[in-house]
Amino acid sequence: MLDAYYFILTTFTNCMISFGTAFNWLSNQIQWTVRILIPDACKYWLTRARLCHRYSTLSWKWWILLFASHWNEPPKKPGKKFNGTWWMHARADQYELLSEFKELQRSHQYLLRRNTFADLYDLAWEIHLDLWHAALMLMLNFIGVGYFICRIALFKCGYIAMASKKRRWYKRKKKKKTFHVHTTVLNIDKRLQDQSVSFDTDSSTIICDNSANVHICNNRSMFISPP
Repeated sequence: MLDAYYFILTTFTNCMISFGTAFNWLSNQIQWTVRILIPDACKYWLTRARLCHRYSTLSWKWWILLFASHWNEPPKKPGKKFNGTWWMHARADQYELLSEFKELQRSHQYLLRRNTFADLYDLAWEIHLDLWHAALMLMLNFIGVGYFICRIALFKCGYIAMASKKRRWYKRKKKKKTFHVHTTVLNIDKRLQDQSVSFDTDSSTIICDNSANVHICNNRSMFISPP
């Protein structure tokens, strides 16, 4: 009986500790969101809007200065190929704009380093791109699987007929090699000649040459018979 009470008390205590830990974490998150995240988000978007406005203003000034320098260039003096004084002032204005662009870039980098919301914003964009990539791959996979399922269903219902084509296997025919054997029969006796040179299927042909070698050949097609 005491063990049951002890088990119930331990379980209730652990539940209360877990609930208190979760409530403490949730309250800390809400406090961090209200005190840090929301002001940093407002500051981030306000600063970014100012930087974008400043960047667009400097860009317009750059292009206006470039076109105005070419448009309002005075005529060249005799003997000179380049208006050095005119373009010296134009280059000075361009360098001044470039210095403002660099200052703008430093302000943007400072905002990314110091602001808490900037890291979360960049992380959200990375996750967003990964999710889009995964969704695209899944959509292409579903389209491919659906296409094959539709073709199988249409084939089973008889809407698609598969044309049966027998594959023809072409094999290279081996060229038959024909061996020409020339023999000379010195015996003029027709009876002995018929007995010694016989090309019927049941006999074995023996060809003897002057070097005392004996060649036995049973393939009749290798010999050219007299007409």
